[in-house]
Amino acid sequence: MRIGAVHDRHLNSKSDIEKNIRDLLQSDEDAAAFWDAYIANYVTEQDLMDLAGMGFNAVRLPFNNRLISPLDEPDV
Repeated sequence: MRIGAVHDRHLNSKSDIEKNIRDLLQSDEDAAAFWDAYIANYVTEQDLMDLAGMGFNAVRLPFNNRLISPLDEPDV
């Protein structure tokens, strides 16, 4: 994915990672399928059950605010 390369913009920005995935998979459709699968499997109910089984009683999930902010109303 070449996410460790130094860019003249933000290192590993979302747009850089998306472009690298698109280049790697060589099609917009395959890249879209990758991201759909990534989002669907980011954290699953089974993951949480496994963590609970290990004794964890809280989980902190990192995520980009763009996942919950409407595209037509940034920062809302």
